Amino acid sequence: GVDMILTKLDYSMLKPDAVVAQFKEDFSFSSDIIVLDLPKANEQRPTPKHWKDDCHSSYDDLFLQLSRHVGDVFGYSDLQNGKLIQEIFPIFKDRNKQLGSGSVHLELHTEDPALAYRADMLGFLCVRNDDKIPNLLSCPDFSTIDATLKHRLTENRYTILSDRPSTIEYKPKALEAAVLQESPAEGYSFIYDPVYVDYSKMSQCEELVFKDFIKLVESATFNLSMNEAQVLFINNYKCAHGRPQFTPRYDGTDRWLKRVQISKDISKHLDREYSLDIITDI
Repeated sequence: GVDMILTKLDYSMLKPDAVVAQFKEDFSFSSDIIVLDLPKANEQRPTPKHWKDDCHSSYDDLFLQLSRHVGDVFGYSDLQNGKLIQEIFPIFKDRNKQLGSGSVHLELHTEDPALAYRADMLGFLCVRNDDKIPNLLSCPDFSTIDATLKHRLTENRYTILSDRPSTIEYKPKALEAAVLQESPAEGYSFIYDPVYVDYSKMSQCEELVFKDFIKLVESATFNLSMNEAQVLFINNYKCAHGRPQFTPRYDGTDRWLKRVQISKDISKHLDREYSLDIITDI
């Protein structure tokens, strides 16, 4: 049932200044995944070596405008120096890390599960993907699961550790929370990161429940390979994402994506003690 949640919008033949107006007509939060084709740029620049370098692409401005129609775009103080558009391409020294800049198998996860102020939606833009390295996505259907498992996932409290450990005192180091929530308005939403969940705090029963949760999320995985000038928006509460292992060349031809964090309402976080971690130009 991937069709139910995935919306495809082809704007590749539109003039760039008509794209945003068309998106305003077409966009809806009812889709968990939106794939959007932009008009291709004439020239393609090499994939940079590091996010500290000049990483501007001819798609950035349009990507930001589209993202701002979805919600409030924000960055984090400890993520790529607070950039609003984060760069995702292989960096040699990160090659073995669970990062977008790594090249080992990036396990399925929802973004920043340890932060209560995590993104509601994520936006990805593809600048280059000659090797057709896919995004792994999973939008599990929780409505079909066994009642006991559902009850335990919505009731058990799991400890999720931050994947960007920080010495900043206002930055939460972990979150204790249920990993599945059900609400009349939103349906099911989940947070997921098996790499950063604290197994040492689990009872045996909680661990078995969490393993069933992993099976459920992993079994719903499908591939979505992005092409140049494609934008992908995913609901960070409905959809986990990852990437298979690949072999980078570090020669300017590697896969290059950009990412934005989008909040439906960032203002509700800006008077909290952790607000120093949130970078926004609102």
